[in-house]
Amino acid sequence: MFKKKKSIHLSYARQGLIYFTCLTYHIQPEKVKTAIENLCVEIAGEEYKILFTLLTKGKIIDIAAEEAYINGKLLSKWRAEFYHEWDRRYLRK
Repeated sequence: MFKKKKSIHLSYARQGLIYFTCLTYHIQPEKVKTAIENLCVEIAGEEYKILFTLLTKGKIIDIAAEEAYINGKLLSKWRAEFYHEWDRRYLRK
């Protein structure tokens, strides 16, 4: 189930679109898959797999952070950056 994130200043519809695009990564066209992967690398650098897993598996921040031994606030920041950058690049054309 999708719940709007208060820390991400985008509308419910835009957040939902980004959330479900990432959650359905496995059925997306190669162009979209590549865009998701590249943006994760751009935002999280060497730790991109953690952000990628969070976005494409629908995990809860605290659980994903604990599993990856990373600060939850940092992971939350990365997710917000991903959402805003995805919106800017692919939804605001």
